[in-house]
Amino acid sequence: MPGTFTVIVINIIIAGVILAEGVFAADPYIALQHTYNSREIRNIEKFYSVATGPFSEAEWETGSRLQDSLDNLGHIVFTKSHRQKETEALFRTILAGCYRDSNVAGELAMSLRRKGYNSAAIIEPFTCTKNDSMTVIQTPRALWLLRDETNELLFRFPGKPSEFTQPFFAPQGDKVLFELGDSIYVVDLPTRNVHTLQPYGGVSPYKGEIENSFPQLSPSGKYVAYIANNEWEGWSSLCVIPESDSSFILIDAFNPPIANTRESAVKNFRWHPKEDVIFFVMGYGAGTIRVGGDIYCVDMSGNCRLSLSADKANREEITMNISIERDTLTYEVVHWDEEYCYFVDLEKKTANVDDLLNVFRSR
Repeated sequence: MPGTFTVIVINIIIAGVILAEGVFAADPYIALQHTYNSREIRNIEKFYSVATGPFSEAEWETGSRLQDSLDNLGHIVFTKSHRQKETEALFRTILAGCYRDSNVAGELAMSLRRKGYNSAAIIEPFTCTKNDSMTVIQTPRALWLLRDETNELLFRFPGKPSEFTQPFFAPQGDKVLFELGDSIYVVDLPTRNVHTLQPYGGVSPYKGEIENSFPQLSPSGKYVAYIANNEWEGWSSLCVIPESDSSFILIDAFNPPIANTRESAVKNFRWHPKEDVIFFVMGYGAGTIRVGGDIYCVDMSGNCRLSLSADKANREEITMNISIERDTLTYEVVHWDEEYCYFVDLEKKTANVDDLLNVFRSR
């Protein structure tokens, strides 16, 4: 019925959800280990699941038996499929549970290993995006908005569960942005209107452009920035969609505005909290995506400067894990061993974004 709460019990409690009659059904993937309200969930940073596999098509009978046995035990179970690029072979991974306690997920993983499923491991398939008053939870099939004492379905993805990046709040907190398929979606929270952006009108110079793109709205609301072609290894660029909906490349990986950075990749970015200026991590395109390079600053006219760099002589590099909250930029510096194979040390550091911006504008 409209406005009612549905609560299901299957070994664990499923969060109460406001439903619209005839439109949405309860999403089972929001299952949590304990009952709590939306205020409590804002203190939860991660959710945990257990992944087993991948199973090839020849092994899927074994995977199917595991899926059925987990389902019969009352676990929340779903599968994720992917094709190997070289052979086009199909593989499936089984995911079970959605827990806020990693120890509970660990017990399930150990149980599966004892039964011979040696690949069972804890993962974090669900992510939270927060601001001062709201939380958005991303599950494989939907986005959920948690505000005050209500848990509300914000957007249900059509068809099968999809891969897409973590949603982002607009700086004013009135919109949520996320990617799906070949488009970027902007949900206006007051009206629930959904605006779809297709970079370059859907005809992109990059193959597979909208993938791990981290779409984010500028403080003025005039621009949506995203990373194009952000694959595990490759040369990704920073692009912008202005109000006219016509994309342009701000930082081109193949022709960057900074000397000695050719064939680099833009790996992550954040807008300045008040200015239409972007701080981004850029480094060599090959190697693990976790590792970045240096932090640069660029404005909407394409003026670009180096803002923060690591000590290359000391085998240091800034990782892609950056964030900006209020006036503070937080980043990580990794120190490698002599063969650049292992992390020797990982140090968190901070910088004032206004100080960095002043230096940028003074050059």
